[in-house]
Amino acid sequence: MLSFMKRLLLFAALFFPWFSLGVEQELLITAEQWARPRQGDALSTLEPLVAAVQRLKQLPRGHLVIRHPAGEEGILWAQELRAWLVALGVSSEDIGIAADSPREDAVYLEVRGGVSSS
Repeated sequence: MLSFMKRLLLFAALFFPWFSLGVEQELLITAEQWARPRQGDALSTLEPLVAAVQRLKQLPRGHLVIRHPAGEEGILWAQELRAWLVALGVSSEDIGIAADSPREDAVYLEVRGGVSSS
């Protein structure tokens, strides 16, 4: 697990200059991406996940909202993603879930600063 965290932080560090420029990236994970085996090594290469964690760490009192498709499958997807984020060290209090993804085949990761909301 420790080597995974080191790789995740290294990967995030590579994107730090990109974030400091204020360039916005759409953070979404498609169903196709999520269908791949979900192990620590595989998640460390999932760019939207790494980028969301990095943004969250940069914002004081940051909050991450997982915007998932409506329905039972979407809820399960969001809950599993939330569990992985917690396993990666993100506080469960900093993660919200909302059933308002604009796409049926993707979850969006929205990082908000300041006030926590879900």
